[in-house]
Amino acid sequence: MEQRRLVQCFNPRMVTGRLYSLTPQGRAAVQKAFSISIPQPPANIDWRKYSQVVRAKIRRLTLISLSRLEEKTGSPQTATAIRKNLERSVLLNLVIRAIKDLLKLGLLQVAGVTEKRQWKLYRLTRMGRRVLKQLQQ
Repeated sequence: MEQRRLVQCFNPRMVTGRLYSLTPQGRAAVQKAFSISIPQPPANIDWRKYSQVVRAKIRRLTLISLSRLEEKTGSPQTATAIRKNLERSVLLNLVIRAIKDLLKLGLLQVAGVTEKRQWKLYRLTRMGRRVLKQLQQ
């Protein structure tokens, strides 16, 4: 399909977890063949970062959990609070690793520390919110 220019790869350097999107020519072909209108993907998302989140379950769950907590409380959260809010039982060290990965990707930021124990507080970045919005579609 790439040779016929019907799709384009967003992250061609990735060995696994490649993301493809229809080109305008591909969308026209789908519309003609199946009468389905497919919108163009948003341009304001870093698709490499998105693919890193999508292909790792704990990263994805951590991002979703943090967003739910931020909506509920309106404040940054600790790794422990994020883990407790997960739908599934996950070890804290896996959540901490996912948080470190999300920090490297620029989807989370450290927003401060707690008063008592000096635990880090995490918050979503703008790009983190964009990736999350795309995940939820």
